[in-house]
Amino acid sequence: MTVRDPRGTSGAVAESSASVTAQPAVASVRADARLAGIDMLRGFAALAVVLYHARAEYWVGLRQTWSTYGLSGGPDVWLSYALSAFSFGWLGVPVFFVLSGYCIHRSNASRLSSGRPLEWSTRRFYWRRFMRIYPVFFVALCLTALVDSLNAPANLASGTHADGTSDSSMTFLVNVALLQGLLAPVYGSNTVFWTLSIEFHLYMFYPVVLWIILRRSPLAALGFAAAVSTLFCATYYYFDFGKVLPYAHGGSPVFLSHLLIWVAGAYLAEVEFARAPLPNGWLWTLTWVACLLAGIVLQERGHVDWSPLPLAVGAFGLVAFALRVIVWSGLTSGSVGIALVGLGVISYSLYATHRISCGLIPYLGVGERGASLLTALYCSALAIAGAGLVYWLVERHSIRR
Repeated sequence: MTVRDPRGTSGAVAESSASVTAQPAVASVRADARLAGIDMLRGFAALAVVLYHARAEYWVGLRQTWSTYGLSGGPDVWLSYALSAFSFGWLGVPVFFVLSGYCIHRSNASRLSSGRPLEWSTRRFYWRRFMRIYPVFFVALCLTALVDSLNAPANLASGTHADGTSDSSMTFLVNVALLQGLLAPVYGSNTVFWTLSIEFHLYMFYPVVLWIILRRSPLAALGFAAAVSTLFCATYYYFDFGKVLPYAHGGSPVFLSHLLIWVAGAYLAEVEFARAPLPNGWLWTLTWVACLLAGIVLQERGHVDWSPLPLAVGAFGLVAFALRVIVWSGLTSGSVGIALVGLGVISYSLYATHRISCGLIPYLGVGERGASLLTALYCSALAIAGAGLVYWLVERHSIRR
């Protein structure tokens, strides 16, 4: 199916296209820098989530470390203090949702900005999304079952655990169908699986978002997503849907609460090609920082049914600001930037499999839970190495498909 944008090309878009034509080399360099910046942000977000979980598993925490050592600890204790900010590493998840919406819509935004017809194939879109997500997820699911079976005596090998996960056969099959959070809990120790089901369900809503962008505007699609997410969060809270859907892990088990944050990423792609305005100014900066802080407070206090709404605004502002800094400062060309870009390439494999490394650490004899963060860093290094292997053996081939 070939579709043209019925709204035509606005003056702002035409002016942008003219400048691109006049300076193709500059435009190409900026586009490459932006894509490298996206990988850099994905790499940092994945690393933040890995350290967040590794710290939770193998570090006793800031309060206990301080009460034991105070200012008298050694270098490893001081390193623990220095990396305490990664207690907010879960913020990598909303950043991933924004980047996902951006990457899904970017090619279509590019075609629409240049006046080319939009060639849409529902079958091709979902096949590409399936091959991008599912093979790595299935491998991670099987590896989780294997590692959890090794830890079975310590993990109470049957039934639902205190953290809301389960390792029953039925839960495994529900997770295979990507229905975790709806019909069963997340399987085993790999708690990140709740986001992968939501991610896949968000893909089903993309044709609706794209239709609104084509028929109305990117801003209308963003407003629609805001209305849907707000309405769902309100009804979920006031009608206590948690009793009807008891398997939520990390928040609502339904993707609708995260629709706004995902469409915000698609809107960012429209901004890149001058098809939508980017909010700016001190009032906007104050708004997104305030929303980010509000989302953190709600999340930390357990109000996960409402936190996706302010986090959507906060994560959008954070990603937009970080991309602007990365593109214009050339951070991707530095050694740290290159390393993060490399992590960005394997970020999905790293995100999906890093909890497995946490389960392997006890068998490697490299440390135990304590005031030192070194065991958590060993776990993170093992997770990166394992993710590289999964990427090489699985993900790169599924991408080619």
